[in-house]
Amino acid sequence: MITDISNEIADNRVGQRFTPQLWINNTNGVILNGGRIDGVESINKLNSDINLIKESSAQMALGVSSIADDNHLKIRY
Repeated sequence: MITDISNEIADNRVGQRFTPQLWINNTNGVILNGGRIDGVESINKLNSDINLIKESSAQMALGVSSIADDNHLKIRY
């Protein structure tokens, strides 16, 4: 899959050079070994990252406020 044309495209990319690029939560899952993509280790890393996400609790913040005066009640989210 690495050709002169693909190398030219990769040379003009911003960020990571190699493809495929598999990302989990803003972390590149591709493991390089000697300048080559290590498929087995990349899959192991991605599975590990996915399992960490599945084990964690989702977090969300929600805020509500209100302003009351003589004439109006305003609710802000």
